[in-house]
Amino acid sequence: MLRRLFSWWLSKCKIFIVGCILVLILGIAFGSIFWPLFGELIRGVAKRFIGLRPFTLEMFIYILINNISILCVWIFIIGGLTVLLPYMILLINAVTLGSFVSYMHVTYGIDMLVMLLLLIPHGIFEITAIIMGVSCSAFFGINVWKMVLKKKPLSELKIDFINVIKMIAFASILMVLAALVETYITPLFYFLFSSRF
Repeated sequence: MLRRLFSWWLSKCKIFIVGCILVLILGIAFGSIFWPLFGELIRGVAKRFIGLRPFTLEMFIYILINNISILCVWIFIIGGLTVLLPYMILLINAVTLGSFVSYMHVTYGIDMLVMLLLLIPHGIFEITAIIMGVSCSAFFGINVWKMVLKKKPLSELKIDFINVIKMIAFASILMVLAALVETYITPLFYFLFSSRF
């Protein structure tokens, strides 16, 4: 069943997936280069995590709610009808990530390799889930507009909708895994490599 679902996703959403990857790369590069412009944004991100203790259920729930709300509410529900909004959300997150990494490297001298070790374990799940969500949302949004403009029958839209919901459900599972890793594994890496700071 998953193989068929992924085949559907890759065949129907490949142009949107490529768009996601390009937006992600450009956003991270832009944020990395122009990070001083985003100081307020970086401080806002940091403030959200101040007071959260690693290895706690509180931190896990906070991260999970944040991730799921970005995926399901902002990207899928609100973004699905606008088509471009999911890409804007992805771009904002990519710029924030690039800015944060550069800020931590320049301000605190954290080695880029250490930053990668802190971000990659949960980022693999989180970025994959976001790419799934953005590409499915943009695909579905375009098809809703095609149906509204009478260029696509409702029956085809129903089949696509079921597959998009399945992909969003799978992406949500990936977000749960990302939150678990970010709560319980990333802090271990931080403590292991903190002597390098």
